[in-house]
Amino acid sequence: MPVFVRGQRVNERWLVMKKLGEGQFAEVYEVRDISIKEGNCRFAMKVEKRRDVRSVKQEHKVLTR
Repeated sequence: MPVFVRGQRVNERWLVMKKLGEGQFAEVYEVRDISIKEGNCRFAMKVEKRRDVRSVKQEHKVLTR
């Protein structure tokens, strides 16, 4: 299940446009800065998913080989 949905506002500043992708630990969204009145300022927002200790230890083990 996605963390955010299209059209959702985040912290009264960001408007979620669409989900760009996801990995095991995070999701990436295209967002628009609604505090900027001129132009169409779009950014990428990376949102970490909840991590459990086991998967963090497993990732560490793989990366230190």
